[in-house]
Amino acid sequence: MSAVVLPLRGTALVTPVAAAVALDRPLARWQLCGSCGGCCCGGSEGRQGGDLALAAAAGGGGYALGGRPRNARRRQPRRQPPEAEVDKLVAEVSDIAATGSLTAKDATASLQALARLPGSATASPEVLQRLASCSVDHFAASVRIDVTSLSSLSWSLARLKVKVSGWLDIIVREVPAKLQDFSTPQLCDLTWALARLESHASNLHEVLGSEIACRRIPQQSLSSLAWSFAKLATRNQELLRLVSEEAQARLARWQPHELCDFAWAFAALKEDDPELFYGIAREVVVKSTAFQHRGLCSLAWAFAKVRAQDHQLFQALSDRFSGEIKVVAEFGSRELCKVAWSFASVRHADDQFLRALADAAVSRRHEFTARDLSDLAWATAKLRLEDSGRQTTDPPSEMLQMLASESLQKMSEFNAKDL
Repeated sequence: MSAVVLPLRGTALVTPVAAAVALDRPLARWQLCGSCGGCCCGGSEGRQGGDLALAAAAGGGGYALGGRPRNARRRQPRRQPPEAEVDKLVAEVSDIAATGSLTAKDATASLQALARLPGSATASPEVLQRLASCSVDHFAASVRIDVTSLSSLSWSLARLKVKVSGWLDIIVREVPAKLQDFSTPQLCDLTWALARLESHASNLHEVLGSEIACRRIPQQSLSSLAWSFAKLATRNQELLRLVSEEAQARLARWQPHELCDFAWAFAALKEDDPELFYGIAREVVVKSTAFQHRGLCSLAWAFAKVRAQDHQLFQALSDRFSGEIKVVAEFGSRELCKVAWSFASVRHADDQFLRALADAAVSRRHEFTARDLSDLAWATAKLRLEDSGRQTTDPPSEMLQMLASESLQKMSEFNAKDL
């Protein structure tokens, strides 16, 4: 395995895999395996050879890359390594993985490091698959696997969106028997990994939910936990109650994407929680300019799904949509239909919103499917008929003309329900 010199302060000579690991920070999280001192393999061997280099990089390489030494007392802002160095190290790891010369321990460490790299830098799908297969095969053959290794590997695979044969079998085999050994954040990470990789394993989701519901859930895990169980279509009333109570107590602290996760999760599970949705609505009205367009779309859908007719919320969303055409213009065809359906479902519309919707729809008229056109036509008619008890103006004529002409061209694609 060749060595790479990092031309940064505190220059260190480390292996490519070790350098990749070092990019994360001092990487206290990487040195997790209690039995072997940091290899995350679940075994009891001592660190030797390449693993020693990995451990050294984890302990000191992060400082060379602008992190903070583990024994530093003063908190300092973390520096991001140069993108060129990140890309170079990813290439080095990829080359070594392609030769098949990585050990299982190095493969596991590399996966965890790549999952935590700053920005969007990562290896190719082929390299990630090779690393994942090597790591999972090693875990499958291990007699004893510690819970930290299970959680860390699962999180890394999910973060990188790598699906590998055998991983779910290991989780199903090991997790139920070791539930009490997992920390609550580790259980939340496992649940998130299952959801992100869309892995449905018998009653494992229910087992995880029941165990987490008996514990105190960390604040930073609340929104992702709600999203995870909604994604897995798993309802645990006690867990949802706990999440709702904790979320409401801290609503002012949540970031926009977390507010979206809460609203989407409870709506997807058809969990009508008036107090939670009211609190989210108040925060969205105050922070509406901070939301990305996908978040706005998700919020509109969530409130419409549970029939939460919050006029102030939808007016704030309408102002964003109509006041910033670029926001609506960024929507895909299906997202436009979802927004139109959401506003129509709660019967909230105004002239500016209809104009913004029409402009965006006409500009991407050729992207609509038969189902999209049917949904848009229904929403347009619904918005025209009534808005909070008052008659609204007709939709822009170009919107109606577009719906008519595109529907005629795609008539053979409509099913009976759409018609």
